[in-house]
Amino acid sequence: MKKQTGNTSGREFEKSIESIINRKTGFSSILNSKAKTLKNNLIREYPYTTMYGSKGRVDFRLNLNQKTYYIECKYQSSAGSVDEKLVYTLYNMDQHDGIKIIVIDGHGWRKSTLNWIYKASKNTDTKVMNLKKFKKFVEKISK
Repeated sequence: MKKQTGNTSGREFEKSIESIINRKTGFSSILNSKAKTLKNNLIREYPYTTMYGSKGRVDFRLNLNQKTYYIECKYQSSAGSVDEKLVYTLYNMDQHDGIKIIVIDGHGWRKSTLNWIYKASKNTDTKVMNLKKFKKFVEKISK
């Protein structure tokens, strides 16, 4: 059996998030470079300027009924030092106007990291949720 790498499992996680949104909205996602409009669509790899002033991309920008959702997906399948990426992601979400969501999944996150991100997000307007809560959240958004 082929061992999954972080990038592979992360891409699969993004695909599952994309599928959840597609089922609810009926939108097929489009790559940012092919987006002709910012109305009623799901854009992958939407560009923005990071907190360091460099170029970044948020996983998804959902434009639905005059609301904009910025969705970042973070998956961690095994323990490691990448927990710090959640801090960077949380602070970078401030670069966006709209509804900001970080979806976390996987069994590799340190418990202390998850406790920190949920607590820290309460001081921001970014929602942090696991996959199960994200599914419920998407079901409640209006078409």
